[in-house]
Order: sequence, then C-alpha cells, then structure tokens
Amino acid sequence: MNNLVLFKSENFQDIECDFWKNENNDIFMTSEQLGMVLGFSDPSKGVSNLINRKLKSGESPNEYLKTKEFSSPLAMRTPSGMQETRVFNEDGIYEVAFLAKTEKAKEFRSWVRKILKGLRKGELELLRKQIEEDKPKLLFYDQAMSSKTNKTMMIVAKELKLSGRNKLFSFLRSEGILMSGKSKQNLPYQQYIDSGYFSVVIKIKVIEGEVVDIPVTLVSAKGVDYILKRLEKSKEKGLLKQAN
Repeated sequence: MNNLVLFKSENFQDIECDFWKNENNDIFMTSEQLGMVLGFSDPSKGVSNLINRKLKSGESPNEYLKTKEFSSPLAMRTPSGMQETRVFNEDGIYEVAFLAKTEKAKEFRSWVRKILKGLRKGELELLRKQIEEDKPKLLFYDQAMSSKTNKTMMIVAKELKLSGRNKLFSFLRSEGILMSGKSKQNLPYQQYIDSGYFSVVIKIKVIEGEVVDIPVTLVSAKGVDYILKRLEKSKEKGLLKQAN
C-alpha cells in the first residue's frame, strides 16, 4: 500500500476522526483513532486485543481482521516520528465496530456509515460533474472515431502489415513525423496535421477515480497513403527494418 493522504476530518462527539485515502480512493482509519471512538481506555491496545483475543480452545476468531481485506500495517508519521500502525479500510471499520461491545460502538456505527456514504456520494458527484463538463470532448472523440476517414494507429499498422502499432510509432518518430518528447510522445508535428495526414482528438478516461484527458493520434485516408509512401521510400534506404 502506498502512502495515505488525509482526506477528511470529522468530529464524532468530542473526538476528531481522520479519514485517510489511498491512490485507489479507498478510505481508512487508524487503529488508534478507531479505538478512541469505540471507547477503549487504551485505544491501540484495545483494538489489538480485540483482534488477537483467543478462545479457551486456543482459536483466534478475529484473526481475519489482519488480512488485506480489512486492514494493513503501515508506517505513518506521528508527533513521535515514523511509527508502524494498523489502518482499517471501510469493511474493517465496520467489522471492528460491530465486534466491540462498548456503549459507543453502536452510536459510532450509525455515525460512520453516514459519513462514509456522504464521502462516496461527494466523490461521485464531483466525477459526474467533470464528465458532464467534458461531454463536448467525448462527443468530438466519438464522431472522430466513427468517421471512415480516420483510423487508429493499430488499424493502420495492420493494414500496412507491420508487427504492431509500436513499430509504426517508432518508424514515424524516426522519420520526424511524430514527436518523441515524454509529454507529447506520438503526437504529430503541426505541419503534418495541417497537411491533412493526421488529426488529434481527446479521449476521456477515468483513472483511479480521476477524469484524465488523453490525446489520441488518428490517421486520415490521405495519411495512410502518405505513410505507405514513406515506408516504401525508407525501404530503399534500408530504414524499414526497425518497423518490421
């Protein structure tokens, strides 16, 4: 699990609860704070005892709470420095709160359910708003992709009998037709767009809960003919080996 970032702080009665979020937008609480809101006199030890308690038979019925499905150990920065603590995801929070027999546990379960539901609703609303704002881009992309005169690099590579679009990308970069910089890799230089060989459209993709604009290079029918001529010309120079 990568480092967590503080996502939201809310007060349960007189206790401040910090909700942390990872790169997948999963929400967590630390063992220490979970023990505090559940009313354990020694918060961390109380949760640890709950997890590790054994029956007379020697079985530990709550050991499952240590699995990744419910929690993970994580090094986090505290006022005393970096310390390893256990963090519980949403399912883990509910499980620990259900198993706790304190007076506060029932109140906390009702409270945290509303909080987490609100956080999820807020994220979904933000995502919906972003997608709504990007609808013109989506429409433009769909129209461009449906046009018979525009083809993806993968389709062009197949038509030209090259072994994959990466070989085609490599060839066009070596010919100075596509850019090679990291931020603009595989995008055509403006002169080739102006010539009608290529077009660039924006594809909307949701990555880890965030809406990301991804530029996509398409090839026109005129562009396919142009690429073929460049390939034939390069074959005479012996430059086509890298594209085959």
